[in-house]
Amino acid sequence: MPAHSEQLILLAVLAAILVSIPVMTVLRSPTRSMPPPLPGSQDVFPLHQWWCRPDAWFALAMVLVISAIMGPAASAPGKGGQLELGPRLLATQIIFQAGLAALVITFLHRIRNYPVWQLFGWFRQGITQTLATAVLWIVPATVAIGLVNAVLVLILRNSGYDLPQQPIIDSIRRSDDPSVLILSGITLAVGAPLMEEIVFRGVIYSNARRWFPRAYAILASSLFFAVVHANLLSLIPLTFLGALFALAYDRTRNLAVPVLMHSLFNLSQFLILLYAPKALT
Repeated sequence: MPAHSEQLILLAVLAAILVSIPVMTVLRSPTRSMPPPLPGSQDVFPLHQWWCRPDAWFALAMVLVISAIMGPAASAPGKGGQLELGPRLLATQIIFQAGLAALVITFLHRIRNYPVWQLFGWFRQGITQTLATAVLWIVPATVAIGLVNAVLVLILRNSGYDLPQQPIIDSIRRSDDPSVLILSGITLAVGAPLMEEIVFRGVIYSNARRWFPRAYAILASSLFFAVVHANLLSLIPLTFLGALFALAYDRTRNLAVPVLMHSLFNLSQFLILLYAPKALT
């Protein structure tokens, strides 16, 4: 499939998500309750009444910013049409990830006066149980996603299509620079999970869950999470993964669970890429 066709499909999916937001706003039941914030509440539930209209506008702003920055950056080719990772580019990526996470936390803490640690339910189950829960969720999911991806690749190749992997995967596979590999590991296993879970599940999904039906909140936020990675081959697996992260957050009320799940998943893919690269082709 030509690269421009792949991008057009991804842009169409993104446009459908953005259009669905005002449509769902109009269709939303007018009887849906919208209680005021409860900053003193002891009922730690990150999807409850703390989220108000200013937070919904902030979540929408995050959607627009990420659509404008993250997707194009993920698919930007380098010399020869290939993404070339280097220490400077990866350091910039880490700074971006830390900066976006800091922006969200600053907004919630300084502007909205929310106790962020309590709002996101960080490690509310304790460190040991949080880690155990993350492992129990992500291990079978990783196997399932691997099978789904293998089936998709097989079907596409038998149909005459050969969709490329994410540019960053190809770039890491080609690199033999230790600094690039170390910074890539930090980006994938630390920076991306922390920033993306704070933004996608902590803010975007939580606000969608607050104002819209649960099924729509999961589907829209997960599709958005997948499409901004700018790779058509990964669209279905990443949508499934995003939905799993949202469900884990919804079930545990502990953002540390999807953060650790995300980190473990990325780390496993990174190690496979280094030591068994043919498994991802």
